[in-house]
Amino acid sequence: RLHLPIAGGAEAIDPSFGLELAIEQGRLAFDPTWPALTGVEGHLALQDSRLEARVERAESLGITARNGEVRLVDERLEVEGELAASAQALRRYLTAMPVEGSEAFADWQAEGEAEGRLRLALPLGQPDAPSGLELDIETEVAFPRLEFRPLELSFSDLSGPLSWRQRGEEGGLEGRVEGRLLGGPVRADIDTREGGLSLSGSAEADALARWAGVAGLDDLVTGGFDWQGRLAIGEARTTLRLDSGLEGLGIALPAPLGKRAGERRPLRLDMDLDEGRLDGRLGDALSLRWRAVPGDGPGQGQVWLGRAPVAGWPRGEGWWIDAYQARLDPARWAEALGGLGGLEGGGDGAGVLRELRLATDCLLRDDHCLGSLTAEGSPQAGGGWRIALDGSLLAGQLDYRPNLDDVLDVSLTRLSLDGLMPQPGAVGSLLDEIATPPEPAPLPDWVAELPDGRLRIADIERDGERLGPFTAHWQTTPGRLSISPLGLTLGQISARGELVWESTGSGDTLTRARLGLDGGDLGTAMETLGQPAMIRSAETQVTSQLAWPGAPWQFALERSRGSVEVELHDGRFVNVASTPARLVGLLNVDNLVRRLRLDFSDVTGQGTAFDRVSGAATLYGGILETRGPVVVDGPATRFTLEGRVDLARRELDQRLGVTVPISRNLPLAAVIAGAPVVGGALFIADRLFGDAIDRVTRIHYRVRGPWTSPQISVESAE
Repeated sequence: RLHLPIAGGAEAIDPSFGLELAIEQGRLAFDPTWPALTGVEGHLALQDSRLEARVERAESLGITARNGEVRLVDERLEVEGELAASAQALRRYLTAMPVEGSEAFADWQAEGEAEGRLRLALPLGQPDAPSGLELDIETEVAFPRLEFRPLELSFSDLSGPLSWRQRGEEGGLEGRVEGRLLGGPVRADIDTREGGLSLSGSAEADALARWAGVAGLDDLVTGGFDWQGRLAIGEARTTLRLDSGLEGLGIALPAPLGKRAGERRPLRLDMDLDEGRLDGRLGDALSLRWRAVPGDGPGQGQVWLGRAPVAGWPRGEGWWIDAYQARLDPARWAEALGGLGGLEGGGDGAGVLRELRLATDCLLRDDHCLGSLTAEGSPQAGGGWRIALDGSLLAGQLDYRPNLDDVLDVSLTRLSLDGLMPQPGAVGSLLDEIATPPEPAPLPDWVAELPDGRLRIADIERDGERLGPFTAHWQTTPGRLSISPLGLTLGQISARGELVWESTGSGDTLTRARLGLDGGDLGTAMETLGQPAMIRSAETQVTSQLAWPGAPWQFALERSRGSVEVELHDGRFVNVASTPARLVGLLNVDNLVRRLRLDFSDVTGQGTAFDRVSGAATLYGGILETRGPVVVDGPATRFTLEGRVDLARRELDQRLGVTVPISRNLPLAAVIAGAPVVGGALFIADRLFGDAIDRVTRIHYRVRGPWTSPQISVESAE
């Protein structure tokens, strides 16, 4: 409609213009930098300089407007209407707005719907003046799921008022949204124009374990805890800070990381979301930092336990861990961490865990300090790890090589047993160690998981003595641990053989050992083991087959069964206190002569000499029984020993046979006439053994009773 005068002389009137339009598929770009309204449907009315429109429907980047009104009065544009949007559409619109910090919305991904109203006021025709834009987008959100993708942190059941308010070039998000996060309630008070979001809530340990993605973590952490946070959105950077006292959270780890549920342990995490960096601290014990690097890798991370953080970043990607504990119990840590998913080095050495450093002044076993130890491990090219070991306890290296037959290769240059074994004063005689051990140990689950490998020790130290080298190759199958070959050098003796520990059903286990000793002086092996050298020999050969219930370390003579064969050459029995052994010297005529001259050096000094010792015995049910006679050939006498020893009751039941050489067994009358000294010796012997001594060359004795004081009686003579 157009209204204006067309003839002169009439009353003056102002021109007027009116226009009404039905709009379909309209487009309104109210600001060239803001997303435009598209798909506009409605009715437009223009009357002179005033424009009014009724918008039935419009859309902007997926946000739908309806029942809207548009007014243009005195070059001021005003828009109002109802809005409806999906979470994805709302994210697209927020990230497309030409305001500082809107790119932060790109890190959020949501599901759900939002409804609300739009109010917009914009002065037109002032291109040189600061923008007078006023924009209010007020919504009520209902998001079943909202994820912050940099941390893979998922919120659920979010609802509440959420608004965007823009004044000129300044704008921000406002609102209060409540929902759930990490198994507990969470609330966000949002005002980005004032700096960001204030967060508070509580978290449950099992949900935290699932978010961390580490298998078995839910067995280490229990309960729940309250936390607070602040997401700061500024012009320079966007940061997130989280704080908690962790009251209510139990951590099933040894000190210093473990804690009871009611104990306070301050935790602080600071994240720079623009630079991709994280700094954290747990109490006074643990510090960490992490930063993203270009690419899709794990970034760079460092953890310090018991040490102060150091400046500078390492090279490459992955995690570096540096831990120090004054006292460290590896058994407790292994038990606590045994169920966790591991972090392996990759094939190119660029795995998640790049280096592990561990140091302790006191490595503990059963609350006993074994010594100091340091370990430094790193992944190797081709897969696997190498760990360098050093300290007062040992020195060497451990290689984990999953692509080889011997997956584990432990090579030690030195191992000290002083901390691992009792002191010499606490070590009893081998013959005394027959007490019944505890209930046989079952085969642990780790045996089936232990990879095959080998152990080599060049030098073993024990109270000033040196053993070694020691070698062992082991293989494992379900229900069985085999060590073959097994080798150890003890003084002049080399021990070689094999050992098997296997399950026998119903939780019972059995250890079987096949061991041979070969070399020179057997006494050097006894001394090396902290035992008295009861036997000296120039040549030693021993073969044995033994089996006993339980684990290898539960060996006990009285519970073992098997066999032993011994052959010794050119040696002596040293300071043997048992009466049967001393009879060898008493029945040697040369020794009798020395006794009359008060010479007892063979018993109290150098011992009783032998040329050869050979024999075999069977062990069963706590009984050691000879298999045929044990034969001892001396320089002038030969004796045999047959019978049994009750190891549990410590009793002897044996038959001792002694042979006196004919050449030295002179007639009594001739000896008295020509050798009065020898005659005196035989006179004393006659008082001890009766008149049989001048008629026989072999005497049999029965030896019975406690092995500390047996009863000896003449049984027969030949």
